[in-house]
Amino acid sequence: MKAVIDLGTNTFNLLIGDIKQKEKGILVSLEEPVMLGKGGIQENQITPEAFDRAFVVLAKFKQILNQYPIDNISAFATSAIRNAKNGNGFIQQVDEKFQIQIESISGDLEAEYIYYGVRNSFDFQDEKYLIMDIGGGSVEFIIGNKEQYYWKQSFEVGAIRLHEKFKKHDPILSIEINEIKQYLFEKLAPLFDQINLYPIKGLIGSAGTFESMWQIIEGDFSSNCVSVSPYAKKVDDLNLNRFLQFIIQSNLEERKQLQNLVDFRREYIVLACILIEFILQNTQIKELICSDFALKEGVYFHS
Repeated sequence: MKAVIDLGTNTFNLLIGDIKQKEKGILVSLEEPVMLGKGGIQENQITPEAFDRAFVVLAKFKQILNQYPIDNISAFATSAIRNAKNGNGFIQQVDEKFQIQIESISGDLEAEYIYYGVRNSFDFQDEKYLIMDIGGGSVEFIIGNKEQYYWKQSFEVGAIRLHEKFKKHDPILSIEINEIKQYLFEKLAPLFDQINLYPIKGLIGSAGTFESMWQIIEGDFSSNCVSVSPYAKKVDDLNLNRFLQFIIQSNLEERKQLQNLVDFRREYIVLACILIEFILQNTQIKELICSDFALKEGVYFHS
């Protein structure tokens, strides 16, 4: 049996499964809020409070891992840890406390694993898609089809980074949104260069905010998304625009009323939605598919 731990900037994720049985072999798929980047991401520091939150979740993961005959544990650290001045210290403490060896991976490798995860969530065959994964520290973009990826890059413009850099009001002000989008124009210039080189059928959003999107549309908005597989759903333009406008214009109290938005996403989902809106406004992409699979599934299926 195999276990994968994804130590993200927002959440820590655990997957346990029997790789011989592929999707049917996944026994545990768990996401826990940690907010590792909260309070220190602009200074490239993991705060003591974030250390404590991380250790509580890892202790829970360790208890679950001990219930299964695990042959191999793959643990990967992403944006918050790889950029933190005390990231190596965090990795060392996790090894000492939990006997879990963490590999801090590059944004490029992170994007590659996300691609492998998403391409296992539904059959998109020869069509080329833009895959987008919004994390707390970084956002990964990949252009690929079922057979291969053609380009991939990680950008340090994640939701927590944008929140701590730009968002000072709730609801967010128009001037703050404009500042964010101007900043994204500068930071994401390589993305638009690549989009112009390939015919893109649609956007695939990887887990996180995109998973919350279809859950809110179907649950709180009482509308429908089209299932394209057990692990992916298509969102039409009407529902997509309704969702984005509601979230971006909302205040925290309004977001708390959403029954299908988990607590830990309520603070940062506004920035994630601004990112999505920015991509759609500045491309010719019309189709959006939300995939439940991301980095941990990519490691599980590919390694």
